[in-house]
Amino acid sequence: MLEFSVFQLTHLERPAPKDFERAMRQLEGLLKQPRGDQAKNLRRLGEDLRSDLLAALELRNRLAHDFLMEYRMTRAVDDNAMSWATEVLREAISTFDDLNGELDRHAETALADAGVPELSEEEEAEIAASLERWSQDLVRSEQADPPGDETAPAGAED
Repeated sequence: MLEFSVFQLTHLERPAPKDFERAMRQLEGLLKQPRGDQAKNLRRLGEDLRSDLLAALELRNRLAHDFLMEYRMTRAVDDNAMSWATEVLREAISTFDDLNGELDRHAETALADAGVPELSEEEEAEIAASLERWSQDLVRSEQADPPGDETAPAGAED
């Protein structure tokens, strides 16, 4: 949810293109951009909230990329590694929950200020399903034609 909140706020700050093709290219560009880069450029967030958001994204990256290795190393030398890991994860959950609430309030205000009506649960579910289908189609198309997978022309020498 943290990454989706950053994506939403970033998308709200950009002017909407007039034609569909440009809008889709802008959306695809945002989806590929790291959330940390997006968060740094959110002008409407107060400095404190932006700072909290960047810290939460760093925590998310640490958990995603380093936590398991850190746990295994700690477990090799410390009998209390499970307690340590549990405490780290509890603190992370608390951090994410607190920040998510703040971001939700900020996003709701930004949407209301932009004149975007609140969606019903059914509308939210339809949009989520549509985004899921779109992302699956995108993954399938990238798997069918991976970037950088060009074959050398016939007769080319190594």
